[in-house]
Amino acid sequence: MHPLRLQLGRDPCPSPAACDADFWAEHEELRLLGHGHFGMVSLVRLRATGAVVAAKVVNRLAAVARCAEADPSDEASVLRRLRHPNIIRLLDVVETPATLFLLLEPQLGGDLLNRMRSLPGGVLPADEARRHARSLLGALAFIHGRGYVHRDVKPSNVLLASDGQARLADFGLAAALPRPSERCLTAVCGTQEFLAPEMVLCGHGESAGYGREVDLWGTGLLIFGCLYGFNPFQRATEIETLSAIIGADYALPQVEPRRAAECAAASALVANLLVADPLVRWDCARCLAGDAWLAAEAEGATDNGEAREAPLAVKALRRWHEPVAEVQRRLATAFGQWR
Repeated sequence: MHPLRLQLGRDPCPSPAACDADFWAEHEELRLLGHGHFGMVSLVRLRATGAVVAAKVVNRLAAVARCAEADPSDEASVLRRLRHPNIIRLLDVVETPATLFLLLEPQLGGDLLNRMRSLPGGVLPADEARRHARSLLGALAFIHGRGYVHRDVKPSNVLLASDGQARLADFGLAAALPRPSERCLTAVCGTQEFLAPEMVLCGHGESAGYGREVDLWGTGLLIFGCLYGFNPFQRATEIETLSAIIGADYALPQVEPRRAAECAAASALVANLLVADPLVRWDCARCLAGDAWLAAEAEGATDNGEAREAPLAVKALRRWHEPVAEVQRRLATAFGQWR
C-alpha cells in the first residue's frame, strides 16, 4: 500500500527532534490506541492520501534497554518476512535517529487484553476464547516454521480486527533461530509474569538456553486468562511469582456450573502448555491436530461429546534436578542483578 521509506536515507535532519517532527508533519494523529514499555501505537491519517493506518512509535533507547540483544529495526525486517492472516501486516517504515515508526494495518477492535477487561470478571465466552486460541496457534506455527520465536505472547499483543479476528502483533522482541528446534537463545526479555520457566532459569545460569517453546507457555497463560480472568502465577512478590513459574505451580479455580464443562475441556490443553519442562510442553502442531477442545465447533463438545475431567490443581511435569526451594534461594540472591 505504501512504499518503504527509510528516513535515514533522506537528507540529514538537523536533530532527532526535527526528524520526528517531519513525520508528524506528514501524519495526523487521530487517537491513541495503546502504549507499551518503549513506545505507543496511534491511529493516524496520512495527510497526502487520507489513508488511515496504525503507527507504532518506538523509542530506540528504551527498546534496547528492555532487551539488549534486540535491534528495534529488526521488527520491520521480521514483519516483512511473516505474511499470515493472523499476523499484523506491515505497510510502511520510517526511521529517524531516535525513533522507529512502523505503519501497520489498523486493527480497530483493540487488543485482547482490553476486550477481556470489558467483560465481567475478565472472562471471554468459551467459543471466542477457542477461536482466538486457534488463530494464535496458527500464527505461531507459521512463525516457528520460519525459524522465529516471538518471545512476548500475551493478551495485549493480540489485536482484534473489526470483525473480531485475532492478529498477533509486537514483534519487537522476536528472534531468529539457526534451526527451528534449536534452544540457543539466552536473553531474559518480555513481561515478567509471562516469562517461561526455562527463560527465568536461563537468566540465572540454571538452563543453557531456550527456544520456540517459550511461545507455547505464553499461549497457555493467554488461554487460562481468557477462561478464568487472571494470571495463575501472579503472587505477592516478584520472587514468589518467579518461583511459581519455575514450578508451574497453579490451580484451576472453581467456576459456575454453566461454564464448568467447557472450562474442564479447555484445561486439558492448558495443562499441556503450562508445563515447566519445555521438552514435555506441546508444540503448535500437536495442539492444533490433537486437542479436542480446539477442534470442537459447539460449546461444551469434546471428542466423545462429553467434557473431560480436569484436576482442581495441576502440577506440570518437571525435569529440573533442584527443588523449588533451592531455586528460590538462588533467585533471591541473583534477583537484584537481573533487575
